[in-house]
Amino acid sequence: MLLNRNLPADNRYFSLLFFSLIVLLYFSFTVETRGDEGLYYQGAFAQAYARWPGLDWSPTWSLSSQYLWILSSAHAVFGSLFSTDMITSGRLLSVICWTVLAFLLLKEEKGVRWKALLVLFNPYLLVYVTRAHPLVPAILLVYLFWKGIQHHNRIWGLYLLVAVMFQVFTGGVAAMLLPASLKNIRWNSLRRPVLAGVFAVCGVLLTWLGWGGMYPEAFVNHSFFQEYHVNGTPSLGYVPMAFMVTGGAMWMAGDRPVCEMFSQKIGWFSLLLVIGAVILYFGKPVTGIVNTFSSGFLPDPYAKGALTLFFAFMGVGWLRVKRDRFMLCAGVLGCAVLMAVLPYLYERIAFFGCLAPSLLWILSGKGEKADTLLITLACLVFLCFAGIYEVMGVL
Repeated sequence: MLLNRNLPADNRYFSLLFFSLIVLLYFSFTVETRGDEGLYYQGAFAQAYARWPGLDWSPTWSLSSQYLWILSSAHAVFGSLFSTDMITSGRLLSVICWTVLAFLLLKEEKGVRWKALLVLFNPYLLVYVTRAHPLVPAILLVYLFWKGIQHHNRIWGLYLLVAVMFQVFTGGVAAMLLPASLKNIRWNSLRRPVLAGVFAVCGVLLTWLGWGGMYPEAFVNHSFFQEYHVNGTPSLGYVPMAFMVTGGAMWMAGDRPVCEMFSQKIGWFSLLLVIGAVILYFGKPVTGIVNTFSSGFLPDPYAKGALTLFFAFMGVGWLRVKRDRFMLCAGVLGCAVLMAVLPYLYERIAFFGCLAPSLLWILSGKGEKADTLLITLACLVFLCFAGIYEVMGVL
């Protein structure tokens, strides 16, 4: 029924969301605790709930005290209604945030709404919709921040501040407010990006001050911190990888027709793509699904070469970006720089970093058309990929 060409677009939209919500709720209740949830977060959740309704200013992991308080509050409700454990309550919170965002998109134009679904159905995001993790709430807050600016809501900065508390790299979207031209710059054109930057910085500072001006003691004493943060170095590979995976989203969400992708001058673009591929190939090893898959079929260094080519192919999708290219570049670069300070190079974090800039770029479009049938098919494929990972994955 979803792929019936005669089905009205709105009916297809609601049917897709309803079907996906059932699948996500099923995995939220049935997938065993594993990965970050089981290894690192479970103890932090339990301690935060034990101290609720007070704030846990010294969590056992580097999780925002504010997120832990919201999760504890949600568990107080879900636990009493559904007798869920705290992990499941956290998963339900993520599913609710994802669903709210999907329905808020109904306020957008038809083409914008459908293209935005490509972000919501990113397989990496879908997996974390069924995880007790601050990613999905942060993406919802970034959306509210963007709409608050458009509607002159006076509290738009608070949305960004809390989003940064949840996921630091979302602060990079403040750069998307910068003027594209340096000519005749006035304070009015810089006021919003400067204020957004201030709120983003305040989000980081408030998180650190809440912890006492340093990482939580239990996290510092953990072997993970000792292995990566003490002796680790910044991961510059996040910069080219973030741009490449954003290009992957633009293959379908871009506003330039596919037939016109190579009708423009691509000399500088080709050079930057090659430089990014070189940095990715000779830089730190990438930890993630694509790397694991390629390593299962090819020996190193061929596996790393295949991984680099895969990401480079995704990066070609930037040729489908026609409008507001500077805005998208600024947002991705802002998020990538914040990710690059991490001492480990995780594939999924690069995908996380492209979500907010891609969503806001799509929301800035006007009068764009979208093939609802093709996008529905893509969303179903992405949902299948996420479902396969739920069954066979480890995170």
